[in-house]
Amino acid sequence: MAEFDVENTGAVAGTEIAQLFIGYPNTAVRRSVKELKAFQRVTLAPGEKKRVQLTVPARDFQYYDEAAGWSMEFVQHEVLVGPSADPARLTRATFDVVPN
Repeated sequence: MAEFDVENTGAVAGTEIAQLFIGYPNTAVRRSVKELKAFQRVTLAPGEKKRVQLTVPARDFQYYDEAAGWSMEFVQHEVLVGPSADPARLTRATFDVVPN
């Protein structure tokens, strides 16, 4: 689960789509640079701030390998959150996916 704040710094009410992407900077297989995994619509009054919680199920970290079927890489991944896929507008953090 990722938690972050969304704030309306403007003078009028507005709606934002908070988006969470997973990036694969250490992948050994061919994958997208980042994939949208969760999002939430957030409506805010002027000056209002809300805490957003987005969850990504473990199965969403898997990829399909023709030889092995559904697989998961146990490497460092990247969480990117923001209002769009634009790299300049995303906040980044890394985490390790490890077997349990």
